[in-house]
Amino acid sequence: MKANKYFITVLFLFYCLANVFAQCSVSSGPSGSCSGCDAASGDNINNSASTKCYSSSDTFATYTVSKGSLRVCVTLTITSLSLGAVTGSDSIVIVVESGGSLTISNSVSIDTKIKFRNRGTMRFSSAVTTNNSGFIVNEIPSAKMYFTDLTVSGTGSNLVNRGQIYLT
Repeated sequence: MKANKYFITVLFLFYCLANVFAQCSVSSGPSGSCSGCDAASGDNINNSASTKCYSSSDTFATYTVSKGSLRVCVTLTITSLSLGAVTGSDSIVIVVESGGSLTISNSVSIDTKIKFRNRGTMRFSSAVTTNNSGFIVNEIPSAKMYFTDLTVSGTGSNLVNRGQIYLT
């Protein structure tokens, strides 16, 4: 009877810990350099099966991501970023790697199935709003995010900070 009591207690503790970590853990996805993905060219991404990488600095007046992934390993400046309405199993993931920097000048609405992951420096010069499960994560202690206006709203929206966030 005594062994059974301890077994139930240990089982209960594992259950509690599993639920806590399941709710708080954030998968960071693959990290590293821009190797292993397609070199980015042009000012849009519309292919959910590929990850486009910038490994040389660039500036765009407009940039559109309808579906797929963008990985930034250098300095990338976008005056007007347009994020598509994601449907079905598609998603949009924007990752800034360590040593990379992304500056976005226009207001951005981060909606369902859109994720921003930062391991470098990410700057938003206008309003940023998360809606309906929008996701922003500052992944590592050296990561820096700069916001002029940030609103986290809607069911399931997340802002996870493991680095440094500044309101400017």
